[in-house]
Amino acid sequence: MKIAYKLFIIFSLLIFVGCDQKHQNKVHKNKVELSSFVDEISSKLSDKLEFTIQLNYDKSLGELKIPEVGPKIQGLRILEPQESFSETSSRVYLEKTYVLQSDFAGTFVLPEVELKYKDEDKDQTISTGRIFVEVLADGEKSEDSLEDIEDIDDLHLIKYQRDYRGFYGLLILSLLIGLIYFAYKRFNNETWEEQELSPQEWALEALDLFQKKDHLNKQQYKEYYTDLSYIYRGYIGKRFKVNALESTKEEMLVSIASIEDLDAYKDRLKLFFQEDEIAKYAEIFPSMEVMKNSLSFLSELIDQTTSVEDESEWEEFDE
Repeated sequence: MKIAYKLFIIFSLLIFVGCDQKHQNKVHKNKVELSSFVDEISSKLSDKLEFTIQLNYDKSLGELKIPEVGPKIQGLRILEPQESFSETSSRVYLEKTYVLQSDFAGTFVLPEVELKYKDEDKDQTISTGRIFVEVLADGEKSEDSLEDIEDIDDLHLIKYQRDYRGFYGLLILSLLIGLIYFAYKRFNNETWEEQELSPQEWALEALDLFQKKDHLNKQQYKEYYTDLSYIYRGYIGKRFKVNALESTKEEMLVSIASIEDLDAYKDRLKLFFQEDEIAKYAEIFPSMEVMKNSLSFLSELIDQTTSVEDESEWEEFDE
């Protein structure tokens, strides 16, 4: 399960990196989008009318503003101009609303909105259509909403095709890495860690690999205690069915105190785990003789507690 989890993390990172970041930022939008609409195209004298202009644009164009059309609104009083602003990592969204009201019935024309801007040093223009609204003295209020009564230029969608070549290349690479990893674990001498062995077999193979690392001669004292403690914990956990690998030193000593077969070794085990904690966290190391004795004691512990296990099995058989 740990291997599968690691491979899943690696695979997920490769997929994330494999996606073309340049293409991810593209969206199916024009660089500038401008629209205008009213909430009601037919209303009564007592009603307020909302004329809204919306502008959103790509940040690469710099700062753009909604054109001021208030002076162009004829026959209608502007009561409450309102503006709002929001943005994402790549676009800016602006909205301006004119709250309008008429003092007499009739048909009114809300002006077109025209915006001029520069894109790559070229002058560009985008505009909306005019909107016709009707104010009635009597009659029911229409619930229709209208956007840009007059036709405006067709929107041209950006044809976009994602390039997956990089992704597929990294996918193949990740699969090759996975195959190489499993081949390595299958044929490398570290396979003892994942085989289903008896506690004694597991510990003896772990010790064999540990001694090949030659930590003491390389003066890798912290690594010496890290690996040796792992074997101590692994053996005790497998032999006596306790959660030794994930226990703190205090929890480990409590577990050892509850195991009758370890009564003769409790003091020596307590001393080793104290040495281990000081070595790993304070980086204070005992003499070379003490470190070698910790290794010898582990071999003795494996031999003696395995003998106890064998004897108890024979007693059960005799009964």
